[in-house]
Amino acid sequence: MTVLVAGERFVGINTTVGLEPLGMVQESTRYLVKVFFQSARLIRAGTSCTVEFP
Repeated sequence: MTVLVAGERFVGINTTVGLEPLGMVQESTRYLVKVFFQSARLIRAGTSCTVEFP
């Protein structure tokens, strides 16, 4: 998978997806997803990102 942060692309590893839904938003079920990736620069907590799954 690929993680996009501020125009940069990172390779995501060790992904986990929550077993139980967290709730609903606009008729879509939400799940917790954890993706780990490495970056040479500091990325602050709360920074928006996009995760692309194959």
